Amino acid sequence: MSYAKNLLGLEQITSWERMKIVLIYPTFWLLIFHRYRIWVNSRFKNRFIRMGMKIFSLPGQRIFELITKSEILSTADIGPGFCFAGKGGVTLGAKKIGRACTIYENVTIGRDHLWNIPELGEFVRVGSNSVIYGGIKIGNGVIIKESTVLTKSVPDYCIVQGNPGRIVKKMR
Repeated sequence: MSYAKNLLGLEQITSWERMKIVLIYPTFWLLIFHRYRIWVNSRFKNRFIRMGMKIFSLPGQRIFELITKSEILSTADIGPGFCFAGKGGVTLGAKKIGRACTIYENVTIGRDHLWNIPELGEFVRVGSNSVIYGGIKIGNGVIIKESTVLTKSVPDYCIVQGNPGRIVKKMR
């Protein structure tokens, strides 16, 4: 049973399977550390307390970044139900990622030379070895196929493929 199917609620999860997700998938821990940093920023207004709380989590975060070869931008707003569906190699530099998005292995989402950062809608699936960059917006329900390079915005419910990324199909 895959981690992605578990998080998306496609299959029932037993307690043992939840424990396996926590122990087996290091990308899950990377996401936990990211959510912890966001929680600390929103919860504590005193910057010295915030600094202390962040320093507490920094070694663990760096260890999991090295293990997974992945990185999440500290200001990224990641919605609930987000899922790493691979073992790692992901760089997430998006401004906002909607709920129930799935990112596969070796994906880079980041800024362009003008520091514009992309935004992903809800229920977006990004295939492995894809690159998304620039100040673009990806609509809800978009499927980005494997090895796609995307530099332009995409409307809702489309399938995108190729280098450069083009819409190959629109869904209802």
